[in-house]
Amino acid sequence: MSWLAQLTPIATALLWPALGFALLAFVARGFASLRTARAAASEVRVNLTLYVFDAVLIAPSLGLMAAALAAWLGANGFVLVNAAMWSALPAWLVFAIALFFGDFVGYWRHRLEHTAPLWPSHAVHHSDTAMTWTTLHRFHPINRLTTTLID
Repeated sequence: MSWLAQLTPIATALLWPALGFALLAFVARGFASLRTARAAASEVRVNLTLYVFDAVLIAPSLGLMAAALAAWLGANGFVLVNAAMWSALPAWLVFAIALFFGDFVGYWRHRLEHTAPLWPSHAVHHSDTAMTWTTLHRFHPINRLTTTLID
């Protein structure tokens, strides 16, 4: 797949939230939102650059690694709950369990990232000086690795 073909869905995925948040900001704050957006423009550029870097290089690599790890764990009998058990449960219960355990693991992983060994890479996420809708996309590759491995 060409670089341009990879960037097109990324740009499209960013376009709609950008327009939605811009409209919401304008409705809430009027023309003051334009001054705020101008002041945050350099932070937004950094965040979008990190997002594209992550989407093009980091995420595919981590996806392949996670799939290989899952295949290896399954081949060696390391399965916590087999697929038949999940299929037998009602969909609402699977959703509730996934939501609870996903939040539980995500919370403790985030706390772990605030410890001395992981803080230097996680600090990138907290270094945004202007909180915008793009702040969520500000991650160091090592932070992405810990999220992939733990979550």
